[in-house]
Amino acid sequence: MILLRYPDGGSALRSTDTPHSRSAKQNGPVMAEILLMEDSPSLRRIITRYLRDADHTVSAFGNGLPSRDEAALDRADLVVTDLSMPEIDGHQVLRNTHHLRPDLPVIVMTGTERITDPLIDRAFGYLHKPFAEEALLELVDRAVGIETIPENENANESQNATEADCAHGAPGTVTRKD
Repeated sequence: MILLRYPDGGSALRSTDTPHSRSAKQNGPVMAEILLMEDSPSLRRIITRYLRDADHTVSAFGNGLPSRDEAALDRADLVVTDLSMPEIDGHQVLRNTHHLRPDLPVIVMTGTERITDPLIDRAFGYLHKPFAEEALLELVDRAVGIETIPENENANESQNATEADCAHGAPGTVTRKD
């Protein structure tokens, strides 16, 4: 177990026993609002589940059309997009996002394509499919400014952490930079 500390003062214990138990908090704060664009329905469902299990809110779409919607981008903390999609591909998603919200981080996923677009350098990061859940979640955490500190590096604070400590805002091992 590690102790999580959120910017709004909330905290929770997170189990490290299984890959799908990234957070043990119940009805706590959402970590980030993520706009996901992936044309494969099965991969879109899997990625959405990974992100929601990590307490993110996900708006998932099968193409890049939401990248044209300034209101959708304004609500997002992060864009995760496939590179190869119908209608509007990941290259155009990156262009649209950079034009409308230059401060919004974009993670680009690709299966087979070699990335040659010069604008792609403006992406926060890349994932080559297939990728592990933890690789996605670590990149997402970095993109939205969540820092995870391993238990052994925060021994003084997490050694005595209990669920009661969480309820009372004890110092934690995850922070979000604002």
